[in-house]
Amino acid sequence: MQAFATGLSRAGNSSQPVRHHSDEMPRQKSRFSTRILLLIGVSLLIWNGSRITPADPTKPLTVNGHVTHQMLPGRTFRIGTFNIHGGKGTDARCDLKHIAFCLQDLDLVGLNEVHGDWRGLRRNQADALGRRLHMQAFFVPTERRWWHDHFGNGVLTRVALTNVQRIPLLGTQDKKFRNIVLASFRHQGKTVHVVTTHIDRVKDRKCQLQAAVSLFLSLAEPAILMGDLNTTASDPLIRRLLAVPGVNDAAAQGSKICLPKDRIDWIFTRGLRCVAAEFTSTTASDHPVVWTELEIRLPTVTD
Repeated sequence: MQAFATGLSRAGNSSQPVRHHSDEMPRQKSRFSTRILLLIGVSLLIWNGSRITPADPTKPLTVNGHVTHQMLPGRTFRIGTFNIHGGKGTDARCDLKHIAFCLQDLDLVGLNEVHGDWRGLRRNQADALGRRLHMQAFFVPTERRWWHDHFGNGVLTRVALTNVQRIPLLGTQDKKFRNIVLASFRHQGKTVHVVTTHIDRVKDRKCQLQAAVSLFLSLAEPAILMGDLNTTASDPLIRRLLAVPGVNDAAAQGSKICLPKDRIDWIFTRGLRCVAAEFTSTTASDHPVVWTELEIRLPTVTD
């Protein structure tokens, strides 16, 4: 009994603090609440950055590099369109060197599916291609994501452009945004108007294509409409366009090969004569390179 009492006495006189559950629980709740708030904050940040929103149409366009000609010296010029698929080839690897090789003989190129720069870690792909080809490059974004202009169209040129405009296209999907690039340059005493665009594949295709066609037909000759129009020759809008007097399908007019019936990359012209053209499949992208060599069509003299 005495030993037992002594043990109790020592236990009662211990200097170790006694923890109370009533003190620990508020601290645990506070830490849990902090973690939940942090998780919510990070989730909102990721959601906000991942959203695709339209690029600001009033923001000045990104232009880099220099042109080699104020006016092209020859009678003809070569113009092309290429959907570069974000630089990714059919082997799923990004290879802008391969894309540049496909464009090296052209004077002006309209680009689709161009990726933007990333906080100084990479250039936008139009600029990167322009540097490789020694051409002036315009990046014309359609969409913003992760807090930067990340996707859009582009123009590469060896000749000085007298005008470059970005025209937003109507979109109803809240995640896919498109635009038209309207540019012009002087050649053989004439102003050549060039419309470059990338049309939606499904829901907004009809209204966007109609807007691009209407602009093309409203321009003074000579004029060019080119790009990934995401529609084939069976489309009533394409058939009506080709029925307009003076409108030509450059690839069909100048190519020496049988063109695929399901082609969706086009170059239409007015007031220009096609000297040559090519529709070339390449592993640099999931789209072909379409280009044409053109000259100003002289007015027909009638008696």
